Amino acid sequence: MENMTTDSNGENWKRSPRCESGACVEVSNELPDGKVGMRATEHPETVLRFGQEQWRDFLADVALGNFDGSAVK
Repeated sequence: MENMTTDSNGENWKRSPRCESGACVEVSNELPDGKVGMRATEHPETVLRFGQEQWRDFLADVALGNFDGSAVK
């Protein structure tokens, strides 16, 4: 079951039920402009907005392991 919150703009945000620390990422695919939003629970005022195609590309890169941290030095 996902955790869902609704902010003051009426936007619904979901985060993983595995998020126990409160320092998690939330996603909303119901933004008024049709984009997908991603934000940190600790800084909800900062929202990254992705077009639908950009979001699909991002998820594909995640699935491929392109953000596993090995490239970060």
